[in-house]
Amino acid sequence: MSVPIETALDLLVAQLRDGLDFYRFAQHRTQDREVSAAFGLAAEVRGLMLKDLQRAGAIGDPSREQPIPIDDPAMRYADLRERLDATHPELVATELKKREASLAQLVETLFKSHPAPGVRRVMKNYFPRVKHCAEMMRRLSHRGDVAA
Repeated sequence: MSVPIETALDLLVAQLRDGLDFYRFAQHRTQDREVSAAFGLAAEVRGLMLKDLQRAGAIGDPSREQPIPIDDPAMRYADLRERLDATHPELVATELKKREASLAQLVETLFKSHPAPGVRRVMKNYFPRVKHCAEMMRRLSHRGDVAA
């Protein structure tokens, strides 16, 4: 996925907000404690990252700003809410894995190319956590392979 640097931060913020809403919802919906904890961690990382971007002056107050819509339906987390099965969350894991990989790529792109040092610092600080979330969803997707 190649995103122009001019729109990469907006897309990242949109994905963080959409993912935050999804993972908060999913954390409390799933019946599997391990998966619930993974969803909770993914939500926490997104919330903290948004707060740190706000502190860095890169974005306004996330609770007051209208989120930019995500054009690509394959990258929207909200679309997965209706399909999340409380007893089989692994059924949406392959799609979560794609979204997490996209998010990690955006973070890396912004770290390498964004002109603002504050944004680059936030990306550097959160890249390991974003990669960890991607790995959790990758493992969950393999769990779905075993269940199938």
